[in-house]
Amino acid sequence: MVALLAACAGNQIGSPQDYDAVELHRVYPYPSPEELGRQKTEVVLASHYTTELPAKVVGQSLTAVQQQMLRLLDQAGARVIDRSLDDLKSVRRDMTRAYKSRRSRYQADRALISRISRYEHHARYEPPSGMFKSEEELAAEPGTCTHRGEIAVDIKAMAIPTDDTASATFSLSNQIEFSEPDHDEECPITKERRIALLEEALNEALPCLDVPVKNEFAPRGYIEEHRKSDSGDINIFKTSLGKKNGAKEGLELSIFRVQYMTTADGQQEREERRIGKATISDQIGPDHSWVLIDVGDMDQKVLAGDAVRAVYAETFTAELGLGKCSNMLKVDIRAL
Repeated sequence: MVALLAACAGNQIGSPQDYDAVELHRVYPYPSPEELGRQKTEVVLASHYTTELPAKVVGQSLTAVQQQMLRLLDQAGARVIDRSLDDLKSVRRDMTRAYKSRRSRYQADRALISRISRYEHHARYEPPSGMFKSEEELAAEPGTCTHRGEIAVDIKAMAIPTDDTASATFSLSNQIEFSEPDHDEECPITKERRIALLEEALNEALPCLDVPVKNEFAPRGYIEEHRKSDSGDINIFKTSLGKKNGAKEGLELSIFRVQYMTTADGQQEREERRIGKATISDQIGPDHSWVLIDVGDMDQKVLAGDAVRAVYAETFTAELGLGKCSNMLKVDIRAL
């Protein structure tokens, strides 16, 4: 099979029919027909106004955050099923109730909750200086006012139903300064300029969310078949993730084992654990793709029904080329 091996350079695998079929055991419980048919992650989008930072203060910034979340979720292939929730209380009440009953009025997988945790303006005044100037001359000259805008955003991704523990947290923070001459030591600033400064700090930081949010809410597919080369050193697997859900040659996928466990009170809880990775080959259809997996590098044996999800970049700086993001964004993904 020289031609087959040559075809496997990079992500080129040739025809899957040239590979030998391998019996593939099924994960238990196997995904339901609804799960298999609904590959998009369905999301409830909510805002959280704190007592210290009410809507009238941070509403414009929080709207910008929500618009960014909508854009990223759309790019990731997720489906936002409710974005009219401006108050977290109703979402939190429902998720608490749903955790006990295992039913939610939101037919969604996740809730994405945003809040502005810092929205501050600071100013400092530096008097004029001059080694050879008299006090009268210095008094006639303006000093320097430096204005600094500081903003911080906390975004939590939570499963539905949930025990109120975030599965992922994105903490975004940034500050911007500008200086100008001023005779007034109080450094006055108009409301419009103060808001513009804070919005500039936010807009500079928002692109840092692109890759990690898209990674977290990427479409999912499922492992369906396994084939291998005659020599056994090339293993390809068919997934239900296709072109219509963003499958592209060379795109890396994470492989997850989804299982259910029974709690002490007899309830079932879903557990999703990453067991390895795959790379999409050149064989891609509308509703399927063939992927390359190094089976020797897997934590567990791959089973039919294992979930796969796109990984847009290992780090958020890799795709964006923004070194500053490492200072503006902290990501905490809870191990499941």
